[in-house]
Amino acid sequence: YYSTFRPIIISKNKNSVYEKYYNSIDSNSNKMYHRFERKINVKNMLRLLHIDNYKIHKHLRLELGNLTVLTGLNSSGKSSVIQSLLLLRQSYQQSVLNEGLALNGDLLSIGLCRDALCQMADEDYMSFGIDGGHGLSTWQWDASDAVMGKDFFSLLQGPDPKILQESSLFTNNFQYISAARQEPSESYPLNTNMVESRRQL
Repeated sequence: YYSTFRPIIISKNKNSVYEKYYNSIDSNSNKMYHRFERKINVKNMLRLLHIDNYKIHKHLRLELGNLTVLTGLNSSGKSSVIQSLLLLRQSYQQSVLNEGLALNGDLLSIGLCRDALCQMADEDYMSFGIDGGHGLSTWQWDASDAVMGKDFFSLLQGPDPKILQESSLFTNNFQYISAARQEPSESYPLNTNMVESRRQL
């Protein structure tokens, strides 16, 4: 008796990928074949990521393909690349992306603004930019000394909110598998934005 489950990806054009799975079972008496096929729209997949003044990345421009593998030594910035995307999505899910960047939430917890800002930054801002095929969308946040003790970066400038509906980063098509290490958790997490902006305790 044996069973196989093999994914096969066939690219048809620049906007579509056909994903096929074949499952075959041979029990010496009967042969059963099951096939699953679906069409995946890759038109809105992320193609470019910009990071300015976040953690180790002073200025990063990263082109993304259908499959992108990040490799490098410890503390070389691999996780920070993923974190930049998760911070954008986390702030969107908290409905605060049009106000700023939430550093702590369900997807990840960075700490305070001083923990996120690149130590080599020459400018008093931090920014992320993504391009999903509709042009570069950039968010820029205040990283002056006044916010270093907070856990929320206030927005200086951002893209048209309509662009969020066109990016897979902010839809249910975004998939993320966490491999975070176990670490101590806070009993009473700090949230300066909820206290100052929304008057919540």
